[in-house]
Amino acid sequence: MGEYSPLLYQPNDWEDYFEFAEMMQFSLVMRGNAYAVRIKNGRGVTIRLVPVNVDWVALWESPDGGLFYRVTPNGLKMRAELAGQPFLVPAADIIHVKGFSMNGLLGASRIVLAKEAIALSLGYERQAAQYMSQGANTSGILTTEQRLSPEAAARMAADWKTQKSGLQNAGKILVLEQGLKYQPTTLSASDAEFIQARNLQIQEITRIFRIPAHMLGDLARSTNNNISQMAQEYINLTMSSYTQRWRWALDVAFGLRKQTHRSSPTFS
Repeated sequence: MGEYSPLLYQPNDWEDYFEFAEMMQFSLVMRGNAYAVRIKNGRGVTIRLVPVNVDWVALWESPDGGLFYRVTPNGLKMRAELAGQPFLVPAADIIHVKGFSMNGLLGASRIVLAKEAIALSLGYERQAAQYMSQGANTSGILTTEQRLSPEAAARMAADWKTQKSGLQNAGKILVLEQGLKYQPTTLSASDAEFIQARNLQIQEITRIFRIPAHMLGDLARSTNNNISQMAQEYINLTMSSYTQRWRWALDVAFGLRKQTHRSSPTFS
């Protein structure tokens, strides 16, 4: 589509097209909607595309069925760029790329739809951080054949925790006194279930965003052969749906197919 207008290479004076599309795509994936305001000159020709944060935009519906967008920019740059826009921007002056939608007007946020699964994953992350802050190695017991007073036992336990707990002490060599011997314990069933649950949450996130697990660092079920197959499926089943949304949004906004046979096409 680059033959139709320089806007597809330089949408505005602070972004190239890759940066513009990356910002829009990130918003589309995470929030289900991506918006860009079409800045026009006095002849009604689009001269700049200004991407706006989805949090700045609200959809307004008029009684006669017309659609408008209330854009409330944040920051001096965005306020200056959008200074000449009306209070309610007509839908014709907004490029709106939507994800899957329940009403056809706004895309649905994957985060909202899967909020419980994401919250559970965050809970596991906090629990794992707490677990690691208490000890970098598998827990164990200290034994000795000598008789220890309660005070000595408490002191040695405190010394052990100070010198061994935490990531900063991982791999540290300790010298034990009073004939102490350290006996590591095996991984408990609850610890094993916790690790497995975290792995399942990674898989849940991949399902939400339709991303192959190996792209998130989970190589448990990956081989050289199936990674190539999964990468191709990602392009065919996930990325193609986004490229189609972009294609139709730009086509509808600028009437690209109508300009196919024009000698000097413009965006208007």
